[in-house]
Amino acid sequence: MDIWSACRFDDVTALRSLLKDGSGEVPCDIRNQFGATPLHFCATYGSSQCAQVLLDNGADFRVQENTSGWTPLHLALYHHRRSLDTALKLIAAGAPCYGPCDKEGLNPLELLSLQLSEQRPQPPQSRPHHLQQRGGSGNGGGGGGLSPWERISNKDALLTPTRDADEAVSYTHLTLPTIYSV
Repeated sequence: MDIWSACRFDDVTALRSLLKDGSGEVPCDIRNQFGATPLHFCATYGSSQCAQVLLDNGADFRVQENTSGWTPLHLALYHHRRSLDTALKLIAAGAPCYGPCDKEGLNPLELLSLQLSEQRPQPPQSRPHHLQQRGGSGNGGGGGGLSPWERISNKDALLTPTRDADEAVSYTHLTLPTIYSV
């Protein structure tokens, strides 16, 4: 198994044996033809255990790959559904959320904000019983014009949804949760 496969499949044992500081000959910041490092692969595939091994072995989380200029944190936040744990490990290790910027001028948090604003939540066609509106008026009251589903589903979201005069949902600000442990 090569280092790229080990990071893709979160194979910590294989990774440790391949690293130069172990018994192998591969440096932890080796780059592929696109300028990506093994830490970029961990961020893409959600391989948080291998990411921690690489960070413990001195992997540089500031490396930007050649095609988009993304750092491992850009990738982890872009793939937040499968790589949130990896993103938290990168942030705990000191990866900056506000830089460096990619080739389009976006830092990691701006990339996440842009991606989330393009994935506006849509209420499901059939809502679970506990999310059904009570009574026959409006959206159940309160919540700034948001449906009960939107209020509940966005309770812990990074972006706060609001409605404008045309009833379109927009996202007003980014709220970061407190990280207690990684």
